[in-house]
Amino acid sequence: MPFYLGAFLAVALDWRAQARNVALQTQTLQALEARVAALEEEKKTLGRQNEAYQASLKLAHEAKEEAGK
Repeated sequence: MPFYLGAFLAVALDWRAQARNVALQTQTLQALEARVAALEEEKKTLGRQNEAYQASLKLAHEAKEEAGK
């Protein structure tokens, strides 16, 4: 095999490996973005639950104060 064909083959294999790596990186990035979105939604849900819990505690505390009077 002439030298230039071997060099061309090496470059082609390198390009193929780079393309494969880019595809894997893209898939990983998409998975991470989906996970971030899910975690942001979970954070919002937990925030709403915390607000409801705090409001419930406040009402219970106020009711306890009223009962003590």
